[in-house]
Amino acid sequence: MKPIEMSAGRKIAYASLFLSMAIVSTAVFKMIPMGNLSFLRFSLTPSIIIFASLFLGPLYGAAVGCLSDLIPAFLVPTGEWNFLITLVYLVFGALPWLLDRLLRKAPILNNPLSLLAIALLGTGLFYAYAIMEGGLSSFFGSQSYYLTPIILVLVALLNVGGSIASFFLFRKAPGKRALLIDAAAVELIAGSLLKAAAFSIYLSLLASSPSPLPFIFVLAMLLMGLPVNVTLDYFFVNVYVSVATKLGLNSVEVE
Repeated sequence: MKPIEMSAGRKIAYASLFLSMAIVSTAVFKMIPMGNLSFLRFSLTPSIIIFASLFLGPLYGAAVGCLSDLIPAFLVPTGEWNFLITLVYLVFGALPWLLDRLLRKAPILNNPLSLLAIALLGTGLFYAYAIMEGGLSSFFGSQSYYLTPIILVLVALLNVGGSIASFFLFRKAPGKRALLIDAAAVELIAGSLLKAAAFSIYLSLLASSPSPLPFIFVLAMLLMGLPVNVTLDYFFVNVYVSVATKLGLNSVEVE
């Protein structure tokens, strides 16, 4: 996908539309209680941000990403504003376009092995926490005896199995494969690694009432949702691309 050629005014109009969609999505999903795991949230916001970045470029994508977290933080407050998360969403908005450029300049990266590498890294990090730290045992308590192996197998199947399946699904569709690799890399880097660091640093050091929250714990919980988030992002970005293509914006078509 290439950023569409259009005037600055038209780009601002589209960015405002995407931002409105992202704000509504964020506000709605913020109202779904997650108990003590406030850093866990499934929503359509990341897919909107990814599409805005690919459609309009990194600056507009970064603006949509940043404001999609900043505005709901004050419109629908659910606690203290974590400014580090807002910065993560700014990165989230610029990263898809940058990764897309990388995949275009280095076509060798646009292959199933790249997706498998991302999946293996995410799975490996999760396993390191679950096995070496005994994190799942401390989290699930007495139920960990049977929940731990189930979760370990599910994470591996969803991550690695999904990557292998993509090889057969996208053998003749490099554009769609690149989009999936892009979404997976963005979710791993910004949606998991950077977000875990932002929550851990803020809640442990910068909150008005700091409480220890280990980085590895937050990261493990986010990695559990990584396959679902990647699938949601890929599916809905494809929906947005299809709608844009039907509206005559052919340069966003994914072959």
